[in-house]
Formats: sequence, structure tokens, C-alpha cells
Amino acid sequence: MKICTVENCGRKHKGRGYCQLHYSRFRRHGDTNELPRGGSEPQYEHCFVVNCDRPHSALGYCAKHWKRFHKYGDPNFVMNGERGKGSINSRGYRVFWRDGKVIKEHTIVMEKILGRSLLPTENVHHINGERLDNRPENLELWVTGQPTGQRIDDIIRWAKELLERYKGTPYLSDDR
Repeated sequence: MKICTVENCGRKHKGRGYCQLHYSRFRRHGDTNELPRGGSEPQYEHCFVVNCDRPHSALGYCAKHWKRFHKYGDPNFVMNGERGKGSINSRGYRVFWRDGKVIKEHTIVMEKILGRSLLPTENVHHINGERLDNRPENLELWVTGQPTGQRIDDIIRWAKELLERYKGTPYLSDDR
């Protein structure tokens, strides 16, 4: 049986090497020391992190640094290090925030090539399969939509729509 790591405690281990009492104090106050007389939580004006002037939220950190501390164990943790470099999502694609939404880098590159946003029936394919290789020459535009039904008139109409839609783009030269 594991016991609390706080000196002279001797209670049964709960989490992070502490008993229930010390673990609760650790989570609430950032250390396992006794509460000040009166039992109230210590008051802090600003976040403990250097050069952060945000107001205190929990454990002496602002909300942003508290979340980083709680999730990663380090209030200064940064996913990619440099601002503007995006981050890698769980599926291995580089993503950025744009207008409050996450957007994949290869989509941004393809939109610049086309000079417009992608349509709901379009997606971007990496030719070499490398999800972080977002060079224009490694990206292909794929169309996922097709007409319902298999009548030849429908297929011809759909093909004409595609030819018109991609006229003047790098994907349809004028000689076709």
C-alpha cells in the first residue's frame, strides 16, 4: 500500500503521491501546506507567470495558465513554440484558427491557388501522402460530389458544370 509523501502524514495514497487531504490542498492551492488561519484561500492579484498581467483565477494562475498547468503540468507549456506556426491535430494535419474555426493548412494553400474558398463538394489530397507536406505541387483538388442517379443526361450535365466551374484554374487548361 502506498502512503502520502508529505512528511509525517502516513495516510493512504490518493493521487500524485498525496493522501486525500494533501491532494485536495495541492489541487486547490498549489502546495500541501496548511491553510492560513481562518481557512480562506490565499488571495493573489495577478497570475504568477512572469510578464502575465491577467487576474488570478486558480492556484495563483490566470485561467489560461491554470488550464495549461492542469492539462500538461506546466503553466508555460506551448504546443508548437512559435506563434503563427499552427499546431498539429490528432490526425497529423497542421491546423490554424481562422474566423473562430479550425482550418487545415492544405485547405488554405488550395484556396490561395484557386483564389476562392473550397466548395462543399471539394477536398484536398496530398499526392505523396505526407500530411505535413503542404507545398502546392504536392496538393491535388478532388471533387467528391456526383449527381444522383445514373441517367446519361444527368452525367453529361454534371460534367459540363465541372468544366465551367474549373475553367481558368490550373486544373483545367483552355485547350480541353
